Amino acid sequence: MSKMDTINLENITSQEVLHQVEALCTAEEPAACASTCPLHIDGREICRLISSGDTLGAFKLYQKQAPFALILAYTCPAPCEKVCLRKDFGGALLMSELEKMLAKTEGKPEKAPLFIPKKGKKVAIIGGSLKGLSAAHYLAKKGYPVTLFEKTGTLGGKLLKGVPTELPLEVFESEMKILTSLKVKLEMNTEITNVQSLREDFDGVYVATTALTLAGSEDKLVIDTKEDANLPPGSVYEIFAGRRAGTTLDRLFQGVNVSAGREREGSYETTLFTNLENVTEKPQVVPEADTGYTKAEGIQEASRCLQCKCEMCVDKCGFLKEYGKNPRQYVREVYNNLAIAMGTHHANKMINTCALCQQCEAICPNGLDMSKVFLAAREKMVATGKMPPSAFEFGLLDMDYSMSENHFMAKHQPGFSTSKYLFFPGCQLTASEPDLVKRTYQDLQMELPGGVGLMLSCCGVLAKWAGEREQFARVKEQITLAWEDLGKPLVITACPTCQQTLKTEMGIAAKSLFEVLKEWRPGGQGSRQMVLHHACGSRHDEKTKAVVSELTSHLGIDFTKRPDLSAESPCCGYGGLVPVVDEEVAGKITKVALKQLSEDDKLPILTYCVNCRDRFLMQGQEAYHLLEVFYDGSAKTRHEPPTYSERQDNRRRLKIELLRELWEEEVEEQIEMELIINQELADKLEKTHILESDIRQVIGHAEATKERLIDPESGHYTAYYRLGNVTFWVEYLPQGTGYQVFNSYSHRMEFVLDDTLTKGRS
Repeated sequence: MSKMDTINLENITSQEVLHQVEALCTAEEPAACASTCPLHIDGREICRLISSGDTLGAFKLYQKQAPFALILAYTCPAPCEKVCLRKDFGGALLMSELEKMLAKTEGKPEKAPLFIPKKGKKVAIIGGSLKGLSAAHYLAKKGYPVTLFEKTGTLGGKLLKGVPTELPLEVFESEMKILTSLKVKLEMNTEITNVQSLREDFDGVYVATTALTLAGSEDKLVIDTKEDANLPPGSVYEIFAGRRAGTTLDRLFQGVNVSAGREREGSYETTLFTNLENVTEKPQVVPEADTGYTKAEGIQEASRCLQCKCEMCVDKCGFLKEYGKNPRQYVREVYNNLAIAMGTHHANKMINTCALCQQCEAICPNGLDMSKVFLAAREKMVATGKMPPSAFEFGLLDMDYSMSENHFMAKHQPGFSTSKYLFFPGCQLTASEPDLVKRTYQDLQMELPGGVGLMLSCCGVLAKWAGEREQFARVKEQITLAWEDLGKPLVITACPTCQQTLKTEMGIAAKSLFEVLKEWRPGGQGSRQMVLHHACGSRHDEKTKAVVSELTSHLGIDFTKRPDLSAESPCCGYGGLVPVVDEEVAGKITKVALKQLSEDDKLPILTYCVNCRDRFLMQGQEAYHLLEVFYDGSAKTRHEPPTYSERQDNRRRLKIELLRELWEEEVEEQIEMELIINQELADKLEKTHILESDIRQVIGHAEATKERLIDPESGHYTAYYRLGNVTFWVEYLPQGTGYQVFNSYSHRMEFVLDDTLTKGRS
């Protein structure tokens, strides 16, 4: 069971579910250098700025994240270097040297804010070590009056007391001026032996020295160094300890929870995943002078930074790349969109253009499956009436066509009263390659004993993708009843998505057509280099993928020039009904897939999903369906993507031809209205999802009712007719036995013409 399976996406609108899904994405997690640094200094961004030449910007960021940045730059033990992912590829980034370079070339002491709101609580700090100085700095910037007591005449503790350091005294003294500007009162040469005596004049006390022990003090407003016992030595940890104590006092003063939200305070292990697969070795830059890096050397060293990030899914998914966000951001946007009660749902289009292909799940180290999130969102939108009726309507109407008497059919093999098997080619193969369907069914009847029935149908996945549970249930019932009437035979599917849908959604026993075909052609048909593309429906179906690999090996196909992407294979752009919602986005998804598959040498692609083949052909890529190669030209194939109108016509004609040729049934075929459409208009109709059948209905209605307009200049008729939720307009003229179509468009407004202007005008 994956982590996604434990999340109840039925409750996608709850914050609990939101946070559970968000937690699976590590894209916004810090790099190891930042999480290990107790001050969480962003080494990745600092290196990026340095490598771009913006050393001033890098120092400003460093100074913003680190109190006493100049002091720290010279003294930091750089724990980040121990966890740097570059360490195994030429050595860790020398952040300690980069920090010194920034201090020397761009460093200036911090200036106090122009305005600091005053707080009413007074704080005493005992000890002028870096801990005490850091706490004083933090609390004074918060607006608290701070008095620091130091028993000696100097500040800095171990920094300036015999401990070897590269810190120049003038740098330390320049940094201490910030305390004066923050109005921190310094009481030097003042030893405090009784902490409680300070409580008479101060609201809180921080004991920043281990020289003064507190014997069982229960005063919560007296903070000591007990928490610091497990901290490693070093200036960065002392500065952190002081800031942590200051945070505790600030919370106590405000009366808020002291521990809430502090789980990641200090060093912790990040969950960020960074792919190191293609990282090459790049050695550390060694400074030529003893004084450290020059600016040029620092830029060169910073450029070695891997810029650790987890965006593998975004890099490989055309949909995620299109909207420029990481999965965690998408999840939040989905949540916010569903939470809108009134107003515009700006994320609808984004939600509806995910291909639901699950490539992201295969890529993600935590198995985050964005398809489940977007599908749950679609189902919620449909259930709550927030799904625009136009979103998937065209695709759902096409599915209805496949389930209608125009295409749907379930019959035993001619001459048989029972069926051991049932061939289920799927609605897309019948739409694109009807002759391949006929040839395959012919061979199945010859090769398989016991009767092979045939079902022409859609598996209903289009309704599932659209979030239309009720419509999917109706398709499921229609298929299941027909299958049961045939005696529940073993289904042989030509489409991986159909196989998955029938098995997982309907409980129908099904196997891949290619499992059957691999037994028929044991010999090769000549070697040919190609790229194997696995269909999304078989992403997690290892058996089908293995069968396809074995079958293509028998056919002499050589895939060795390109690695098998297997579960990480990209989506062709058809899944999730993306072309119906936005063909432009679908095209971009297809292009991203082709970049991963064909790269620069443009090897032909072999796939076993006809939609994938058609999507690739639309982009000018040489691509073949496995059945085309299997029959090797012995079966008629179209090998070019059909239009939407041609797809429906192919389904209808296939059923008629099969009934006549195999079952010898008399089929009365209605003579269709002849349309004359030039290529330019045909392309427009395809892009705008207007079918020739829609145009025929508009013209038929206009000719029958005479409800049409006449352009006095051209003499062309213009008519409209509302079909479902869409009003179609057609500009036409009768020509011979048919009609010349000049233009057509559609919209979702209902349009009513005055009868006096329309009726009787012929």
